[in-house]
Amino acid sequence: MNTNSKANLSTLFKDRIYIVPNYQRGYSWTPSNVKDLLKDVENAINLGVPHYMGTVALHKQEERIDIDDYTEWDQFHVVDGQQRFTTLIMIISELINRIEGEDVERLIEQYLKIRGQYIFRYEVDEINNQFFRSRILNLENSTTDEKNLYSVNFLKAKEAISTYFDNFEKDYYVKFLKKLRRDLYFNEFTVENLTQVSIVFETINNRGLSLSTLELVKNRLLYLLGKSSERENSKKNTGKRDATNFKSLIDNFNREWGNLLKNLTLPNKVLSEDEFLRYHWRMYRGYETEISIKNQILKEEFTVDQLVSQDNYIGKIDEYAKSLATYSLYWKYINHPESPDAFDFILDGNQRKKIKTQLVRLKRLNTATINPLLLVGADISREEPEFYIRLLKLCELFSFRVYEMNRRRSDVGLSTFAGAANQLFEAYNNGNVKTIDEAKSDSIKKLKSNISEYGNWQKFESEIEELFRSEKKSGYYSWKGLLYALYEYEEILRGNEAPKLDYNEITKENSVEHIYPQTPDHEYWTDRFGDFNNDERKRKLHSLGNFLLLTKGKNSRIKNYPFDKKIAEYKMSNYSANELAKNHSNNEWTPEKIEERESKLLQFIYDRWDFDKINNAVLAEDEKEYIEDEEELSIETDK
Repeated sequence: MNTNSKANLSTLFKDRIYIVPNYQRGYSWTPSNVKDLLKDVENAINLGVPHYMGTVALHKQEERIDIDDYTEWDQFHVVDGQQRFTTLIMIISELINRIEGEDVERLIEQYLKIRGQYIFRYEVDEINNQFFRSRILNLENSTTDEKNLYSVNFLKAKEAISTYFDNFEKDYYVKFLKKLRRDLYFNEFTVENLTQVSIVFETINNRGLSLSTLELVKNRLLYLLGKSSERENSKKNTGKRDATNFKSLIDNFNREWGNLLKNLTLPNKVLSEDEFLRYHWRMYRGYETEISIKNQILKEEFTVDQLVSQDNYIGKIDEYAKSLATYSLYWKYINHPESPDAFDFILDGNQRKKIKTQLVRLKRLNTATINPLLLVGADISREEPEFYIRLLKLCELFSFRVYEMNRRRSDVGLSTFAGAANQLFEAYNNGNVKTIDEAKSDSIKKLKSNISEYGNWQKFESEIEELFRSEKKSGYYSWKGLLYALYEYEEILRGNEAPKLDYNEITKENSVEHIYPQTPDHEYWTDRFGDFNNDERKRKLHSLGNFLLLTKGKNSRIKNYPFDKKIAEYKMSNYSANELAKNHSNNEWTPEKIEERESKLLQFIYDRWDFDKINNAVLAEDEKEYIEDEEELSIETDK
C-alpha cells in the first residue's frame, strides 16, 4: 500500500480517470454536508491557509484508458472518499459554468471530460451515471427523466452549491476555484489488490466512521476472495489463466453487489441495508438467540479460519453473494409492490395482481417477524404463485390480529417463522419434493397456530375495554388498528371502482371523523346526548360505530356540524361515507345508531380477519380443509 501525503486536486486529477465502482452505494450527502464543505473552503480562503480534506483511498486498475491514439490515463476505483470527490466535482462544474476565459476548456479537460471520456464516473447504476453527466455536469443531453433517491440527492446538492455562489461576485469564483485546486490537501492511499481494499475499510470502521453491517460483510467477502486467490496461486504457482478467472469472479461479485445496492434504492427512499441483511440471514441460516447476526456472519461463518479449513471456499462466498443479490430484488418488490415491474416473472396477471395487492396491505402493518417468510415465498412464487398468495393472506391475518388487535410483543413468532423460512429455503435448494411439501405444510400450520394463539377475539375485547377504562386513552380512537380496519372497510365497499382515499395520506387527526362530535355544542347533539355522564359520553364518542373515514379536508371542516349538514358532505365524499349517508337519510344519529353501526363493523372485522376459520378447534386436524377453503376467504385480492 503506497501513501502519498499532501496531494492536492491538481495532482490527483493529473492524467487520471476516477470511477465509483458498482459495489459502492450512491451519492448520499445532504445539503447540510455540502454547505459544511463550502464553508470550510470559504474559511480557508479568509484565513489564507491550506485546508486538509482527510483521506482518499484508491484502488488502481490494471487496464488503462485510451485518451487518444498516443495517450493513456490510469484509472482508479474510489474506495473511500467518494462523497467528497463527487461534491468537489460538482463545485468545480458550477464554477466552470460561472467563469469566462481561455482557461475554461482546459479546466473541463482536467476535471470533467476529455475527448469523450468522463474523468469522474458514477457507476452505481446507469440512472445515476447518465443523470450525473447530463443534469449535474451539463455535459450531455438527457435521454431519460428517470430518477432514484441518489439522483435526487445530486439535485439537492447542486441547488445548495448554486445558491451558495449566488451570494458572491465573479472574482470570488476564480478565488474559490484556485483554492480548491491548489490548497485542498488529501492523504492519498493507493491500494493494489482486494485484500488491501478490505484493510482500508476495516481501518475506516475502526477509526469511528459508521459503516453498515452489510458494508462490513461486503468488505469481508472481498477480503476472503483476495486471500483465496493468493492461497490458490501459492499452491499451484498459477499463471495468467487463473488470474483471468479470478478477475471474472471479482467482476461478477462487484456486478451482483451493484445490483443489490440498486435494488435497495427505491424511488423515494433507500431501504435499510442491515434490515435486509438480517431478514435474509434468518432465511438463509435460521435463528440463533445468543449471537448477533453480525457476529454470526463475520466471526463464525466468513473468517480466515473457515477459509483455511474448508475446500472450495470461493464457491461458498460466491453462493452467498449471489443469494444476497437475488433476494434483494425480491425485497425491493416486497417493499415496492406498486412498481410496474414487481413480480413480472409471474405470467398470470390475476395471480400477480393478488400478490401485489396483499403486499401493499402488508406494507401498512408490522411484518418484522414474518419478513423471512415473505422473502423465501417470493422466490417460490416463480413456480408456485398460488402458494405465495396463501402464505401472504395468512401473514396479513397474523400481522393485523397479533400486533394491531392484540398488541402482542413485536417478537412474537420470531424464531418460529425464521425456522419455517429456513426450512423452505433449504427444501427448495435441495429440490426434494417430499421435503418441499413438508416445509410448505409446516409453514402454513405455524402461521395458523400463532394467529390462533396470539390473535384471539377475547384478548381484543379486553384490550378495547382497557382503552375505555384508562383516563389517558380514548377507546377505539386509541386503538392501534383503527385506521387499517376502517380503510379495509372502505376497500370492501369500493369493490372494483376507483379509490377515493390514499392510505398513505390518511391520519387519525385529519381523516377520522367523529360523527357525534367531540365538541357537541349544537342543540341537535345536546338533545340526543346531553343526559350522558362523562363515562357514557366517552363510550359513545369513541365507539367504533361513531368513526368514519373521510376524504382529506372534510373532517376538520364539518366536525361540529349537526348531523343533517354532515350527511350532505358525506354524500360527496368516499365510499364508506356514501354508505352511511344512504343508510341514514332520515338525518338521525342517536346512541342507538352508534351501537348498531359498531355491531356491524365488529362483525366485519370478525369475518374479514377469519376469526371463525382460524381457531384452536381447526388447526392441525383440518389443515387440508382449510387450504381448500382459502379461496373463499373474505379477503378480496383481485380488485
